[in-house]
Amino acid sequence: MSILAYLILTVVLLGIGTLIASILPTNGARIGLGVVLYLALIVDATWFIAPLTEWSPFLMDMVWLVAFALAVIGAAAAALYYQKASPNQPAWRWPSRRDITFLLLVIALFGAMIWVMPVPLDTDAQGFGYLALTLRDGKDFTSLAPWHPEIDYLYSPGYISLIAHLSARFDPGIHTLQLVFSALTAALFVWLAYDLGNELEGPRLGRGMMLASVIGLGLFTAFMDSHYTALLALDFSLAFILFVMRFLKRWRWSDALLASICLAAVPLTQPDTTIALIIGYVPWLLAIWLSRTRPSFRAWMVLAAVIPLVALGIIAPWLIEISNLLGSDIESPFSVDLDHWKTLVLMHGGLITLVALIGVFVGLWRRTPEQWFMIVWLIGIVEFSTLGLLEKTFPDLVGPLLKYDYPFSLAWHGPIIPYTVLGGTALVWLADRLGAERVDRWIRRLAWPAMGMIAAVLVAGVAFFDQLLDFSKDYLHIYGAFSSSSDVDTMLWLRDNTPGDVRILNHPGPHEGDWVPVIAERNTVYFRPQPFFRDTHFVDAEQTALRDFWQNPTDPTQAALLDAYDIQYVLVPQVFGDAARFEDMLRWHDPIAEAASYPADQIGSAPYLRLVYEKDGAQVYEVIPPGQRVESSP
Repeated sequence: MSILAYLILTVVLLGIGTLIASILPTNGARIGLGVVLYLALIVDATWFIAPLTEWSPFLMDMVWLVAFALAVIGAAAAALYYQKASPNQPAWRWPSRRDITFLLLVIALFGAMIWVMPVPLDTDAQGFGYLALTLRDGKDFTSLAPWHPEIDYLYSPGYISLIAHLSARFDPGIHTLQLVFSALTAALFVWLAYDLGNELEGPRLGRGMMLASVIGLGLFTAFMDSHYTALLALDFSLAFILFVMRFLKRWRWSDALLASICLAAVPLTQPDTTIALIIGYVPWLLAIWLSRTRPSFRAWMVLAAVIPLVALGIIAPWLIEISNLLGSDIESPFSVDLDHWKTLVLMHGGLITLVALIGVFVGLWRRTPEQWFMIVWLIGIVEFSTLGLLEKTFPDLVGPLLKYDYPFSLAWHGPIIPYTVLGGTALVWLADRLGAERVDRWIRRLAWPAMGMIAAVLVAGVAFFDQLLDFSKDYLHIYGAFSSSSDVDTMLWLRDNTPGDVRILNHPGPHEGDWVPVIAERNTVYFRPQPFFRDTHFVDAEQTALRDFWQNPTDPTQAALLDAYDIQYVLVPQVFGDAARFEDMLRWHDPIAEAASYPADQIGSAPYLRLVYEKDGAQVYEVIPPGQRVESSP
């Protein structure tokens, strides 16, 4: 199901991207840019309208359809224009077959990843999925209605609304839709890097940036750790940068408008990436005067004022709606730490850091606006994630920015774009030093065999995944997926076989029980906590009280506890129901000590519970109604 959904979404969005690319006044077919611009239009339009009316799947249906209709009309008009254009009109260049094949291999790589995953890895997607579910069913983007309307939260709604809308219209489930959509957004970043390089200097730099985005493992580690909102926000940020650089070169108002559209989508998608972009863009507006090619003052004013103000106008209805939360006590609990240098290097694979450093020296020599931007941006990321010198020196000045700063996230996601641009610059520079014609000749000779080998490795990796998983257990030290395929089947059984208003007691974990509300689509006691939640006192007390059940489930008096909190079902994760199956799960760590302190081996002996579904150790128990307990008890 997941791979089919991935293929369908990929074909649909790349098709729309091709239509939009035919409209854009670029130097060639910028298909990745077309897709990202389309998604930015959807996010912007949705969150310009929704705060003024109400969010609903129907609203997003209309936004998707109108945006698609505009793409079709625009593409038809562009085709008619080019038919009548003068012979001197430059031809529309498509990516080469070799480049397209490589980009499709990247899409296939992410497809192979989602093929073998029962759920997204780690925990972030649990939280995004829960917000998408509550938005879909509660239609409120600032609270956890319908189940916990008393809990307010402050988070960007763009990605969440896209998943909520897709889940309202298609069957695969929120967990699968997150995997599918986010795998494509990660692959689109590579395509967008290729488009950026082509727009800046041509195909050689396009290939350099495309390769740099793959060499830099930050994109892949972010996907594997389920940083899905960051991936989409990075796409919008890179598209914004592309249009800004086009504006500097060609001075077209259309590029300024499209830059504003992409810029507005960044804060609507993720706050961390918004802060990262501010850290790079604002100082660059001052440092750009040190570039060899300086903008006119009028062009600079467009960059400094017009583009940001248009973007601000797009997101103004959303900002007004959340203004009471912006002034609340919701703030980041995280701080700058020197240890984040490890994240700056290791989470990106190390190699790209060295390559990007070469790009820094090349950029300092050439001082083009884009290279200067990336150098200033990289310095800012290091400062706000790792050093904290400005915070110590000017605490009042940077305080408002630091209120929502997540330095660990900055160290992980912040360098991805600078590493890509500087790394691509360095790769082209190194190729020139070795002899451009010689390197190009070797690339032409080796590219197809190399891509054939990559394709074979992908096929073999999927075919022999179970053996690779067994081998990796002794070497990898990541957590992995907190729910197995059997767990997913169990949760889907709950979704398909229980009334919509039931209440489920899931495992207190943390982690192991947090997929239950997302996949079962039911009200559960435990769900993924977030630092941006407010007024959680009632839920915290309820969760604390129900932990007593897991400590001693065979005590008959626990039935009264479940009745008091209106619990109808209890779900036991596979890792606790049959620990011997751990070796078959896509995880590499045993449950942490806190989770292991809530055993589940005695739940089957509870006299007030009856087993109604079981799949390889993953179990669902129904709470026997009070009037039937005497007859059902042994």
